[in-house]
Amino acid sequence: MPILAPLAQLLAPPLERLAHPVAVALPMKLAGIERARALGYREIRTESDSLNAPMLRINDALGFVRQPSHITFEKRFDE
Repeated sequence: MPILAPLAQLLAPPLERLAHPVAVALPMKLAGIERARALGYREIRTESDSLNAPMLRINDALGFVRQPSHITFEKRFDE
C-alpha cells in the first residue's frame, strides 16, 4: 500500500491563520488517521516544525514516532 501524503503539510497553511489552531488540528488529524485506516493504509507520516511544541505534543500523543530530522539550508542574496 502507498503511504498517505503527510498530514501536516496538508493542514499547516490554513491552520496558521486560525485563532486556535491546536483546537482544530487534533480533530483534523484524527479524521485523517481514520480515513487512512478506512482506505487500508498501513503507515502514515506527518511532519512538524521542530519549534511547534503544541503540534509536537499532538503527534506524540497520537503515537507518531519521532525520526531524525532533516536540515534545510538557505542562502539569500541581497538585492
